[in-house]
Amino acid sequence: MSQIIPLFKRVSQGTNPKSDIGGRLEKFFLFRLSEKTFTVLAVDVSEVGMYEKPEQKSGAPDYISGFVTVRGTKVPIVDVRRKMGLEPFQKASDNTRIIYFSLTQGLIGMIVDDIEYRLKDGIIAPEPHNNEASSQEEKFKIVVIGESRYPVFLFDELLSAEDFETINKYTASL
Repeated sequence: MSQIIPLFKRVSQGTNPKSDIGGRLEKFFLFRLSEKTFTVLAVDVSEVGMYEKPEQKSGAPDYISGFVTVRGTKVPIVDVRRKMGLEPFQKASDNTRIIYFSLTQGLIGMIVDDIEYRLKDGIIAPEPHNNEASSQEEKFKIVVIGESRYPVFLFDELLSAEDFETINKYTASL
């Protein structure tokens, strides 16, 4: 059994994810945003749901698409494409899903174009010695799955503490 510190624990404890993962065999989901394939640690995913159009609420920050109701709970949907500088979400297809992440404050979701449900074994590559990230892609950790390399999506690296606080306030106002 691996010794993974899940997302909600990393965020709540203020642990630096750069020192928590890497070099161990882990389980990953592969998903697609725009035309790019990413991975996410399986332990970070609470569930994967069918797409439903998020309801809008005035006053939401530009990186929040709205919210959906999951088993009676209103869950904010974060527009990670905007945060990552990718092409905006256009139209849902039969493959569009929402990935839900469990944080100490509750669920948070993101819309993906497609997800492969079969978990893949992979190893997060060691950090390169060059700390300069010149492109958006270089800002992500990389996982090696078989012969392929994919960027690893980590919510706590994409969003700042201020973003999480704003999301909490938004969720409390629903």
